[in-house]
Amino acid sequence: MRQFAGWTDTRLWLYDQQGTVSPETIVAVTRYCAKELGIQHMFIDSLMKCVKNEDDYNGQKYVVDELCAIAKDHEMHIHLIHHIKKLANEEQTPGKFDAKGSGAITDQVDNMLIHWRNKGKEGAIKRGESHDASEPDALLICAKQRNGEDEPLIQLWFD
Repeated sequence: MRQFAGWTDTRLWLYDQQGTVSPETIVAVTRYCAKELGIQHMFIDSLMKCVKNEDDYNGQKYVVDELCAIAKDHEMHIHLIHHIKKLANEEQTPGKFDAKGSGAITDQVDNMLIHWRNKGKEGAIKRGESHDASEPDALLICAKQRNGEDEPLIQLWFD
């Protein structure tokens, strides 16, 4: 533990906010991390904890717009966790148009990755039913890549 703490001493910073945070605060913290700490990768979990109301599309647009500007201005990667809408069933694979909230979220970001668990296969395994082991346990879907030539779909298996 001491060795890990020594290695992360100037490399890993945690802002442990329980519950919601105002849009202004998360933008200010992100800007501080970029300018004062030189952070290169920031993870924010999640957008719904940074905007007061689920239907506050202008608030969502504001947060994402500010984060995109900070990322560009400071050559920083900001990984913003966001949730998808409830689909018809859990076996349906989501796409970029299934993101909750404002369309400005997916419009503004440079990249959008979707993690999807294969609940159909999980259920078959739990019930002791036969299943196709070659079928992936999860997918990592590149639903948007602004400056890339490809939007790959990566199959994943739990180990």
